[in-house]
Amino acid sequence: MTEQQVEDLFDLNGHSALYKKIRYPLWLSGKLDHADPELLESFLSHYSFNENTLFDQFMFHFQVFSRIYEKDRFPTIF
Repeated sequence: MTEQQVEDLFDLNGHSALYKKIRYPLWLSGKLDHADPELLESFLSHYSFNENTLFDQFMFHFQVFSRIYEKDRFPTIF
């Protein structure tokens, strides 16, 4: 995914403040470069974060969610 696509998904799900905080380490890590947009959208719609969430915490939850998502295929939330 492009940086703009990732930012749009964060904004769409009400996590724009979190994205601004973790944007640089997220870009440096490249963890979402090849992520499925549906996976990220589902993750952001199922989880809630606050302004104290760190990049490492975000990535930990994302990795756990992505493994569960691939095994069980959570339904897409509209």
